[in-house]
Parts: sequence; C-alpha cells; structure tokens
Amino acid sequence: MAAAHPLPGEADTPPTFVAKRTLEDWYYAFKKGGFDALKPKARSDRGKPRRLSPEQQQWILERVRSFPGVPVKLLYRQWKQSDPTLPALSAIYRWLEQNELDAQGRRYLLRQNIPGPTKAFEAPGVNDLWIVDFSPGPFLALAPKTIATHLCLLIDDHSRLIPYAAYGLAADTRALLACLKQAVRRRGLPRKLYADYVPRHIIGILCPAALCGRGPANC
Repeated sequence: MAAAHPLPGEADTPPTFVAKRTLEDWYYAFKKGGFDALKPKARSDRGKPRRLSPEQQQWILERVRSFPGVPVKLLYRQWKQSDPTLPALSAIYRWLEQNELDAQGRRYLLRQNIPGPTKAFEAPGVNDLWIVDFSPGPFLALAPKTIATHLCLLIDDHSRLIPYAAYGLAADTRALLACLKQAVRRRGLPRKLYADYVPRHIIGILCPAALCGRGPANC
C-alpha cells in the first residue's frame, strides 16, 4: 500500500497527496461521528497565551512597558532564570503582539517618553525616597559558556541622582544589599526605599533603620 494517496481534483491541477495515516484517522472519525466528526475543531484556548498564568501575563506587560528599549530575548533570559515555568519565547511574543507591544509598539513607547515607575512619586526632598530595580546587562563570553549579568540601580526620586549602581551575576537579595550598602556609604540613609517586590523575611534587612542599628520596628 502506498504511503500517500492523491485526492480528487481538477484535471489540469496537480493532485494533492494525503498521508495514509491521515486517511485512516478520517475513516475512523467518520465511522464514529459522521461528517460532523471531520469538521475542524477550534482550540478552546485560541487567542490566549498558552501556559501563561494571569499573574505572568500582567507581570510581563509591566516589565516590557518599563523597559521598552531592552530586547525581549534579553528580558526573557532573565525572566526564565527567576521563573522556570514560563512558556517558550514564541508564546511571549504572541502575548505582547496581542497587547500592542510588538517591536513597533515598543519603539512607540520609547518615542513618547511615557512616564514609567520611576516618575510616579516625585518625593519632596533629596533622600526622601530611593527606588531600586534590576535590569538585564551584557553577557560575558567566558569559555566554555556565556554568563549573564544584571544591573542593580538605585535612583533618588527627587533629584534623579543615582546613589549607586553595579553589575552582578544574579538579580537577587545579595546583589541588592551590596548595592544598597555602597549607596548608603556615599549618600546617607534614605527615608524610604521602594522596590517592586521584597519578600517579608528580608524586609528587616532592607529597612534603612536596620542598616544604622535602630531595627525594623522603627521604620
């Protein structure tokens, strides 16, 4: 028996071949459910990013809007390290395209200079509020592998001065504390420190009062 069979068509057009296994599937589907069983069925998750949770969807949109100039591939590598459950990069691109954050949309954000998270407070004085965030950095070509770097940056909300910034090998608490320690040495203690997400068990460590010995209870 041939591996593929031609479908009937016009005499002057080349035949369309279908695999034997496909014909068998159609045959048994027809025996079980008639012609209705041969109709294509729409996916129940059509139009939705596969395997992205609602929290991941919202978080990805926020990060891309915050860093429209950073390539998505670079952001994705950092995200994947902190959240291994993320789907393939193609699913991320589809989700961004559905929310008008494809390459053209991200370029538009850059041109418009839309106020981002670092412009949402406008603290009244210097050292009233510091904002900390991480950004993907360049890759280091160290044989036999390539190592990712991450930029930890502190910015004063009132003056826009950067108390300190440094590259590290991970966007973690250790890198944040090292950066914060150097910033305090150079610019003194801030009254408040803002970060996107800080686990409760390290709030006392990050509290500015704890750095000078007063303890988190007085923050």
